[in-house]
Amino acid sequence: MKIYAWIVLSLLAFNFLIISPVILAKFGLDKFVQIIYFFFKQICHQIDARSFHFDGVKFAVCERCSLIYFGSFAGGLILPFLRRKIVNPNFLLCVALVPSIVEFSVEKIFEIEILIFKALASLWLGIWAGLVLTLQLVDMFSGFKNQYNF
Repeated sequence: MKIYAWIVLSLLAFNFLIISPVILAKFGLDKFVQIIYFFFKQICHQIDARSFHFDGVKFAVCERCSLIYFGSFAGGLILPFLRRKIVNPNFLLCVALVPSIVEFSVEKIFEIEILIFKALASLWLGIWAGLVLTLQLVDMFSGFKNQYNF
């Protein structure tokens, strides 16, 4: 159970970093805001028009990434309720990718951006990714702990 708690706290901290530019900017800590943006620039394009804004300050990652990360936190939270029902987690993760692949393909092929579809597909993927990856990390670290008597 300790391992699960650490994973959920890590997901919470990561999600807090995503919204932290809004909080830091409120206190005039612009240098810290730039550090956060630089850190997340390595994993997200951060295009201004494709990012959530709050009070005129954009989040550290774009809308799609934000929703995937927020969803992963939610997935981590609901794991205890679904853990016994998950039979093939890798298959579930592949199935969870389908809406995002369809949304991305429609956007690129037809040059149509359906924001609600993008948001729901990203959130769906994030929830399942968080659920499956949290499950696998808990199982992995629990086995390591039992094997080496930690």
